[in-house]
Amino acid sequence: MIRIVRITNKTILLLIFCVAGCKEKVRSYTDIGKVTSKAKIQKEDQIKDIEYFESNSDYFIRDIDVNQDGVLDKVVSSKKYKGNELYFFVNKEGEYQMMLKSINFSEDGGRIIGDIQKVENGNELMKIHTFFPDGGNDQAYYFVAYVDSDWILTKTRYINNYWQEDYTTTYICDVEQDIKMKVLIDSEQVKKIKQIPENSKRDSLCNIEYFIEDNLVEFIERFNSDNSKIYLGIDRYKSLLGKIKLSEDNLTEYNDIAYYLEQAKAYDEAIFILKKIISKFPERTVAYINLGDAYWGVNNISKAKESYIKYINYIKKEGKDKKIPKRVMERIK
Repeated sequence: MIRIVRITNKTILLLIFCVAGCKEKVRSYTDIGKVTSKAKIQKEDQIKDIEYFESNSDYFIRDIDVNQDGVLDKVVSSKKYKGNELYFFVNKEGEYQMMLKSINFSEDGGRIIGDIQKVENGNELMKIHTFFPDGGNDQAYYFVAYVDSDWILTKTRYINNYWQEDYTTTYICDVEQDIKMKVLIDSEQVKKIKQIPENSKRDSLCNIEYFIEDNLVEFIERFNSDNSKIYLGIDRYKSLLGKIKLSEDNLTEYNDIAYYLEQAKAYDEAIFILKKIISKFPERTVAYINLGDAYWGVNNISKAKESYIKYINYIKKEGKDKKIPKRVMERIK
């Protein structure tokens, strides 16, 4: 049986009103859900008091006076592979209050947190150490200062060694930042952190440290390598002479190094060492012929002739005239 239900105009209006009202209520509940989620996140941050972190194995804590009031505070950081969180808790009469939420500069697929240390000297309070875990020497130290009641990332010290290209050279680059720590929870602000200078600019913008072996015999082994990067550069030999002082005991080894450099057409480096040898041991005969050859290599003919003539004079005093190479006599004409 078919029943016909008659709906009045009044009933239709009521239904229309109900549908519109119901839709509005659904939308409102959705908005409330979003607000509730945000409120929940804020509440979770609030309940993370210092006791929460002290009992959580995913974090480590360092005692550092972060606001320069002479009282030790708490610096909390995620452990390596556990996140990128950083918190400052200020000690207020024995109660620790969270005053900063930021990042510990760990990177996905890059450097990870190493440690946080107090800075003993300078304007900064602390340095946050990160490092690349998969070989080589790629580190960064982020320096934090307390300025006008705010924490500032003042600079980053990048320490980098491309061990596959040159295991003997390490670049140390201080890069100014001046970024408020509190804004770094925003990923867009993190992009403003300046990185290490590009390769072509590092020699002029960074300090360089050279690895030096414990003795010259081991250093000389470098000349057996096809990689000239590990023995080129005058500053390298300044470091070498600084660590292993020139003396009678190692005079032969230093002269050999100068000879190998000259043979490798590293004339400037050879000249640098030979001048040091002659300055301290002016009667070192063989040094003069090597110096002459090096000067000849850089087309400084007058200096080459001057060195050759001194070599000839010394070798004649020794009664060894017949040992003078033919090229020397030809070059002084």
